[in-house]
Amino acid sequence: MTDSSGSVPADVGDRRAMENLLGRPLSQTWPTGAWAPGSRVKVVRDPDWDGPWQAEFPGTIDAMGVPEPNEHVQALSGELLYWVTFDTPQYDSGGGGPYRKAQIWGRYLTEGRAGARSVGMSQRMPWVTSCLPRSNRPPNQVAHLGIRPM
Repeated sequence: MTDSSGSVPADVGDRRAMENLLGRPLSQTWPTGAWAPGSRVKVVRDPDWDGPWQAEFPGTIDAMGVPEPNEHVQALSGELLYWVTFDTPQYDSGGGGPYRKAQIWGRYLTEGRAGARSVGMSQRMPWVTSCLPRSNRPPNQVAHLGIRPM
């Protein structure tokens, strides 16, 4: 996949945009035991609240940035944040989006097969730390839950 200019692969442009927003480079050293890039996953809803997404949907673990430790106070011990590219653009439970890629808490990912289940939490959580819009254009602002296109 390439951006609209056809000259820069989308993942390179996405990585540059996120590194600029974060103020640091995204690591490229893949952690032992993490799902491999290209793994098919299903993004699931939490059974205890109406989120974090409006629906459950398939996606692919993206190599744009490696899984990172989730340092949120409500994170599970050892929980990772994964970059996931969605098969089709998605809306979060608050109506934000559509997003084509996001950094997702590991608890909201299952193997990309029917019948897979996730671990739920009883408390509402900030599930998405970063999102990329459906468009490949560079973002011009950062919203609470993600990056909005121009």
